[in-house]
Amino acid sequence: MTDTVKPADTQMAEGYYLDAMNQLNEKFKEIEYIKNKIMNQNESLKKELISLYGLIRVLDNMITDSYEFPSEIVCLSEIIRGHASTVYDDII
Repeated sequence: MTDTVKPADTQMAEGYYLDAMNQLNEKFKEIEYIKNKIMNQNESLKKELISLYGLIRVLDNMITDSYEFPSEIVCLSEIIRGHASTVYDDII
Protein backbone atom coordinates (compact mmCIF):
# COMPACT_ATOMS: atom_id res chain seq x y z
CA MET A 1 0.00 0.00 0.00
CA THR A 2 1.23 3.39 -0.85
CA ASP A 3 0.39 6.51 1.03
CA THR A 4 -1.28 9.01 -1.17
CA VAL A 5 -0.35 12.60 -0.78
CA LYS A 6 -3.24 14.99 -0.97
CA PRO A 7 -2.88 18.08 -3.10
CA ALA A 8 -2.26 21.32 -1.22
CA ASP A 9 -5.68 22.66 -2.24
CA THR A 10 -7.42 19.67 -0.69
CA GLN A 11 -5.41 20.00 2.52
CA MET A 12 -6.29 23.70 2.75
CA ALA A 13 -9.95 22.97 2.09
CA GLU A 14 -9.98 20.37 4.86
CA GLY A 15 -8.27 22.82 7.18
CA TYR A 16 -10.86 25.49 6.46
CA TYR A 17 -13.61 22.96 6.94
CA LEU A 18 -12.23 21.78 10.31
CA ASP A 19 -11.74 25.38 11.44
CA ALA A 20 -15.30 26.28 10.43
CA MET A 21 -16.70 23.24 12.24
CA ASN A 22 -14.72 24.09 15.39
CA GLN A 23 -16.05 27.64 15.29
CA LEU A 24 -19.57 26.35 14.76
CA ASN A 25 -19.19 23.95 17.69
CA GLU A 26 -17.99 26.77 19.96
CA LYS A 27 -20.91 28.97 18.89
CA PHE A 28 -23.33 26.10 19.55
CA LYS A 29 -21.90 25.60 23.06
CA GLU A 30 -22.20 29.33 23.76
CA ILE A 31 -25.82 29.46 22.58
CA GLU A 32 -26.65 26.30 24.55
CA TYR A 33 -25.18 27.87 27.71
CA ILE A 34 -27.19 31.07 27.22
CA LYS A 35 -30.37 29.08 26.54
CA ASN A 36 -29.94 27.04 29.73
CA LYS A 37 -29.27 30.20 31.73
CA ILE A 38 -32.44 31.84 30.39
CA MET A 39 -34.49 28.70 31.08
CA ASN A 40 -33.24 28.61 34.70
CA GLN A 41 -34.06 32.30 35.15
CA ASN A 42 -37.50 31.73 33.63
CA GLU A 43 -38.19 28.91 36.08
CA SER A 44 -37.07 31.07 39.01
CA LEU A 45 -39.31 33.92 37.88
CA LYS A 46 -42.29 31.57 37.61
CA LYS A 47 -41.69 30.38 41.17
CA GLU A 48 -41.54 33.98 42.37
CA LEU A 49 -44.77 34.82 40.52
CA ILE A 50 -46.50 31.85 42.14
CA SER A 51 -45.36 33.03 45.58
CA LEU A 52 -46.50 36.60 44.90
CA TYR A 53 -49.85 35.38 43.61
CA GLY A 54 -50.38 33.40 46.81
CA LEU A 55 -49.49 36.38 48.98
CA ILE A 56 -51.82 38.67 47.02
CA ARG A 57 -54.68 36.19 47.47
CA VAL A 58 -54.05 36.00 51.22
CA LEU A 59 -53.91 39.79 51.46
CA ASP A 60 -57.12 40.13 49.42
CA ASN A 61 -58.91 37.64 51.66
CA MET A 62 -57.75 39.46 54.79
CA ILE A 63 -58.89 42.85 53.43
CA THR A 64 -62.22 41.48 52.19
CA ASP A 65 -62.96 39.81 55.55
CA SER A 66 -62.18 42.97 57.51
CA TYR A 67 -64.58 45.88 57.76
CA GLU A 68 -61.88 48.33 58.81
CA PHE A 69 -60.56 49.15 55.34
CA PRO A 70 -62.00 51.85 53.10
CA SER A 71 -63.85 50.64 50.04
CA GLU A 72 -61.10 52.02 47.78
CA ILE A 73 -58.53 49.70 49.39
CA VAL A 74 -60.87 46.74 49.04
CA CYS A 75 -61.43 47.60 45.38
CA LEU A 76 -57.68 47.96 44.72
CA SER A 77 -56.96 44.60 46.37
CA GLU A 78 -59.58 42.95 44.16
CA ILE A 79 -58.07 44.56 41.05
CA ILE A 80 -54.56 43.45 42.03
CA ARG A 81 -55.77 39.91 42.70
CA GLY A 82 -57.60 39.84 39.37
CA HIS A 83 -54.56 41.09 37.48
CA ALA A 84 -52.27 38.64 39.29
CA SER A 85 -54.67 35.85 38.40
CA THR A 86 -54.57 36.83 34.73
CA VAL A 87 -50.75 36.99 34.73
CA TYR A 88 -50.61 33.64 36.50
CA ASP A 89 -52.90 32.02 33.92
CA ASP A 90 -51.07 33.55 30.95
CA ILE A 91 -47.49 32.90 32.03
CA ILE A 92 -47.60 29.87 34.25
